[in-house]
Amino acid sequence: MLRPADGTFETPRCRVRFVRVEDAAAMYVIRSQMPWDPQTRDMDATIDMLAEIAARPWDELGWRQFAVLDTDDRMIGDIGVNFGSPTVGQAELGFAFAPEARGQGLASESIGALIERLFDRAGLHRIEATTDARNLPTQRLLTRLRFRQEAHYVQSWPLEDGSWSDELGYARLASE
Repeated sequence: MLRPADGTFETPRCRVRFVRVEDAAAMYVIRSQMPWDPQTRDMDATIDMLAEIAARPWDELGWRQFAVLDTDDRMIGDIGVNFGSPTVGQAELGFAFAPEARGQGLASESIGALIERLFDRAGLHRIEATTDARNLPTQRLLTRLRFRQEAHYVQSWPLEDGSWSDELGYARLASE
């Protein structure tokens, strides 16, 4: 698990820090613009989620959210890490970036730096991520970050129209 002092760092073009309750509006907008996994919680639920995360003791397992800020200190994305999923020493990774921040390498830069901190400072053994099979940009990003595809989950994600989408599971070990 990262300590509070490990939760804020800079990359050449971004600042990453633990998300705050006051980031809820920006996070809600960014997540509402995701093409394959749009926001399903309303603003009040987003605020409640961030307040619950902020109130959780630092050594407790569960989700931690990181805000990704550009050089003008605007939130351009968020990265979620679920510590202890499925067991201690492992974590689940999720992320969302604003449309204007996509395609510039900002996600690779910030997520890559966080992954290195998770392996080096939090002592994780394995990090996994799951994405919609239609989400080719995320698949390319995970591959660039040295994740390998481990699974193809057939019709595992329900869509609003009643149909189902496949998901792909990726993972990376600290030793890789």
